[in-house]
Amino acid sequence: MPDPIIRFRFADLTALIPDEGLYQAVVRSAHLRCSAAGNETIQVLYDLADVDPEWDRVSEYFVLSGPNPRAIAISRYRILSLCRACGREPEDGEELNLRSLAGLHLVLRVGHETYDGRTRLRVLAHQRCQ
Repeated sequence: MPDPIIRFRFADLTALIPDEGLYQAVVRSAHLRCSAAGNETIQVLYDLADVDPEWDRVSEYFVLSGPNPRAIAISRYRILSLCRACGREPEDGEELNLRSLAGLHLVLRVGHETYDGRTRLRVLAHQRCQ
C-alpha cells in the first residue's frame, strides 16, 4: 500500500473561512491566561453556529493588567458588552465569575484579521439573541 500523500493549498483553506457578519454563538468557556507579553488576560471561547467545523470556534481575549491603561479600559467595556449580550447586567462593584457565562447564547459580529501571516476570525461586537 503506498504512503498517503496530501497536497496543501492554503488558498483553499482560506476560502473556507466564514464571511464577516453576525453569527449565533454560545459561550463555551472563560479562563485566565497570561499573554505573550506577560499580561493577565481572560480568554473567552465561543462556539459559532452554522459554520464549517474548522471555523466553529473563536476566542476573544480581554487584557486585565499591563502598561497600557487604554487597553485595559477597552477590555472592561467589552466584558460589560459581553455580559449584557448574555442577559447579565452587573451592578456597580459586583464581582462576576465569567465562567458563569458558559452555555449562554448571544450573537457575535465576527470579522477577519491576519495574525502571524494567517487569516483568522475575530470578535468585533456582542449582541443579544432576538
